[in-house]
Amino acid sequence: MKKLKPEEDAFGQEIWACYKGEEASEVVERDDGYFNASPDPRLYFLEYEEWDPIERKVMEFVKGRVLDIGCGAGRHSLYLQNKGFDVLGIEGSEESKITRKEKETTKWSIKDALDV
Repeated sequence: MKKLKPEEDAFGQEIWACYKGEEASEVVERDDGYFNASPDPRLYFLEYEEWDPIERKVMEFVKGRVLDIGCGAGRHSLYLQNKGFDVLGIEGSEESKITRKEKETTKWSIKDALDV
């Protein structure tokens, strides 16, 4: 995986800006013509009580060690870690790691999910 420069990491910049209280969004435009704007990035920082009901329900079935691939800002990883689970978060965005570090997610790795 090619390491992105901070200014190339749109997702990481979006997450970091949102974490700092700034307004942010990410625009995705691919070579195949796909174009989309990200939803509100604040969803990456919601507290458990604010999660979608299906996300809360899924947490009831978690057992053993957890590998959170594409952990983003780490809200699922952090929640499970605080519940006593051994969690490893994997994220390709170098910039988004800052939010996990600030939020004290203990174990995470910057790598492409295809390299796991």
